[in-house]
Amino acid sequence: MPASTIANFFGANAAVLTSTTSVTASAADPALVIKYSDFSAQAWDNLTAGDETDPEKWIAAITRKIRDFSNANTDDVPNVVITDPILGLETRENTLKRRFSYSLDIYQPDSGSAAPDPDLV
Repeated sequence: MPASTIANFFGANAAVLTSTTSVTASAADPALVIKYSDFSAQAWDNLTAGDETDPEKWIAAITRKIRDFSNANTDDVPNVVITDPILGLETRENTLKRRFSYSLDIYQPDSGSAAPDPDLV
């Protein structure tokens, strides 16, 4: 199976920009821009050149960033919380790998819905 792409994880319009360029956005179709340096500056997550097109590395970095924010945020109660991981070991592709299992909690007013609505978070 081929490696996952940015578009597989984030949608057909997702792209990694590697030069100064314009991002077309509007109030009806805004763009979220996260600079690579926001993650690579972290002692726990030194993303390196070549990692920027790997969506799994972005997701791991985003998960750690949200977890760190959740742990440090004492002024407000966030509605999206990632807890400290539960560590484990698992064999994948004939290699023993360390597993980090995080809990992702999303809070919103009770609407009776079975899935979270980002507008209600």
